[in-house]
Parts: sequence; C-alpha cells; structure tokens
Amino acid sequence: MHLHPTHAEGFYVPAGELTVQLGDEVLTGGPGTWACAPKNTPRP
Repeated sequence: MHLHPTHAEGFYVPAGELTVQLGDEVLTGGPGTWACAPKNTPRP
C-alpha cells in the first residue's frame, strides 16, 4: 500500500472500467466516472 500525505489523487475513466481500492473499500466505475483518493488514504 502507499499514500500521498500532501495531496489528493484523481482518476477519470473515459472508456472501459476502473476498479480501485481506497483503504478497505473497493470501488468500480465505468465511462464518465471521476474518482478521488483523498490525501492520506492508503491504496495499493
């Protein structure tokens, strides 16, 4: 796992699918989805 202590990290899905683990939660999004990992959120 890693984290960013000073900034959030954003993801945009233009096509296909994104699965991301944020802490203990696993989220999946399709085309047009925005996701944000807040600072200090552990993820692989």
